[in-house]
Amino acid sequence: MLKYVFLLVIHLSASALIAQSLPKNFAAGEREAMPQYLANTIKEAKTGRSGKLDFPVRSMAEWEELSGLIISWDNGFKDIQAEIVRNTIPQCKIIIACTNASTVKSFLESKGISDSVNVQYVIGKYNSIWVRDYGPNTVYARDVDSFYLVDWIYNRPRYQDDTLARQLSRSLQLPLIETNEAPLDLVHTGGNYMSDGLGTAFSSLLVMDENGPNSDFGFSDHTEAEVDTIMHDFMGTKVYPKMNTLPYDAIHHIDMHMKILDEQTILVGKYPNDVADGKQINANIDYVLSNFTNTFGKPYRIVYMPMPPGPNGKYPDQNGNYRTYTNSVFVNKTVLVPFYAEQYDTIARRIYEEALPGYNIVGIDCNKIIPSLGAIHCITKEVGVNDPLMIAVDAILPIIDAKVTVERDVHAIVKNRTGIEKVMLYYQLEEVTELWDSIEMNIENNLTSLYIANIPEFKNTARYFIKGFAKSGKTITRPMTAPSGFYTSKTLQTSSSDEINSTNHIEVYPNPATSMTLVDVHLSSRDRIHIGLYDAAGKMVKTLFNGNYQPNQQKLFFDASAFLPGVYFIKAEGKNQLNIVPLVVN
Repeated sequence: MLKYVFLLVIHLSASALIAQSLPKNFAAGEREAMPQYLANTIKEAKTGRSGKLDFPVRSMAEWEELSGLIISWDNGFKDIQAEIVRNTIPQCKIIIACTNASTVKSFLESKGISDSVNVQYVIGKYNSIWVRDYGPNTVYARDVDSFYLVDWIYNRPRYQDDTLARQLSRSLQLPLIETNEAPLDLVHTGGNYMSDGLGTAFSSLLVMDENGPNSDFGFSDHTEAEVDTIMHDFMGTKVYPKMNTLPYDAIHHIDMHMKILDEQTILVGKYPNDVADGKQINANIDYVLSNFTNTFGKPYRIVYMPMPPGPNGKYPDQNGNYRTYTNSVFVNKTVLVPFYAEQYDTIARRIYEEALPGYNIVGIDCNKIIPSLGAIHCITKEVGVNDPLMIAVDAILPIIDAKVTVERDVHAIVKNRTGIEKVMLYYQLEEVTELWDSIEMNIENNLTSLYIANIPEFKNTARYFIKGFAKSGKTITRPMTAPSGFYTSKTLQTSSSDEINSTNHIEVYPNPATSMTLVDVHLSSRDRIHIGLYDAAGKMVKTLFNGNYQPNQQKLFFDASAFLPGVYFIKAEGKNQLNIVPLVVN
């Protein structure tokens, strides 16, 4: 029987190479093949690429500087991949794993994409398009020193996918470390892993389902503490929240419903009325917020992104496609986002542009690939740089009391292997101009390379960014898009009178509305507020929010398709607060 299963693995790999377009989930017969596949993977692990590292490493965050982006060419989805190539070339090298470079080059030229020094072809063997899951991960020794690739055991019995990292390692001339030798063996997948670049990583409990004592594959036998140790030794993970898997996400990869945008911000998918996986996503985020803070000790800021229905209007619990906007990828100053339909895409673009100012948000039609349970993030993999200049920012909260000095403190961890010459904070107060004031940040902690500066007191708005100068002469900014992109903080509006605070406002988008609708709330009050949807007769038809308002959590959603066409009003009412916005539902 074992011989039959092993032959099945070989057959699946060979046939996949010819047909390609394997699903992201298990193909027929693959789950049964996993135990023998894993046994053979461990058996052949003595390659010189395995074993515990003798130095600490740091896993790169996705928003850090990239030298390249990897894709595995698949003729079944070549139109999508062509758009990835088109929009990557201006930012960094696109590394295309393929079996025939001439064929790929000809197709790209037919799409108006000329060959470039930023296109690198790697001729190799692979089984599927899902390079996010089986491709190598970038880590840096001692935070910003030597550049390594780390490769886990792929959680599919696809040998050529699982070993593509070796081919890429040779082509990119980068050392490769593999987690395929017991007792340090680890089955893991890139779509179920996100790092903040500072030692905190997130996954679903799929990682324990595939590695724990009761492993799905009947092979690995690691406790959670042992998994954490492997992740610490190979990825630099110090804090590792693992969330419950979702009922309707068949692959259980967190990139299908969330994305870390920076050191303090997590983009989270939001279903209307908690349909499909909505309740479990909410429970998972509650678990994270209740038990973990970011590296700087502050609560994570959650930005919600609507999860759109499929083309038939159905969600995953109704056999609809698992459409998601969180399955995006940073490519230096560009973010590639899966798009599906204009009525939903416009909201997604707006949320990304507000969360990531200055970035070029590029939508790519993913209707063809999303039924296969993946989109842009799933078919790309980042490659770091040989000389990283790391800047991790402890940003001021979006809304603060600017009269309190400590609330205006900006911290940043800044590192480069040659040392740091200086760190500058550039800022504007109140009006937007082309000129930026600047102050040099002071070192606060030499051990952690933590710098600090204090923005002067402001009445309404402060905008700022940070620029690091390495002793080698290299410079970089955070946000990377500065000065067109910057951090923003507004002061808390307080009043001792009963007058209405007219400086606050609410925006509704789209308006007129037909389906998922964003209510973008800009209220600086921390008092109890009720926000409701009212019909033309003044009758409240839906409560959108009722409670003590948190100024730094300010986006609400509702499904306009649940209401009859007509004129409505959104009203926010509280102490010293009254805002009314008209809305048309078509």
